[in-house]
Amino acid sequence: MQQVARSLGIPGWQGVSTADRMAMARLSPVLVLIPDLARWTPAEKRALVRIIKAKGAHRESDYVRLLRGHARLSRALVDLARSARSSASPAR
Repeated sequence: MQQVARSLGIPGWQGVSTADRMAMARLSPVLVLIPDLARWTPAEKRALVRIIKAKGAHRESDYVRLLRGHARLSRALVDLARSARSSASPAR
């Protein structure tokens, strides 16, 4: 969780609400796998922070809407899925 917070430039993450911390804890295992996360633009990082906070909010629809609107995160998640799929495939 702390590695993701550092990559996003939010070192004081522990001082946020319990819901936001839980959302970060739930998403961090996937986000930490994004190799270039620390090199995302400030706007992309801020948008990802909004997604994390929306995950901790009461309405899941906001989280889904923001997630769908983040092109770089979407590409990164697709790349991770492809990578996991290819590494899990048996050798032929």
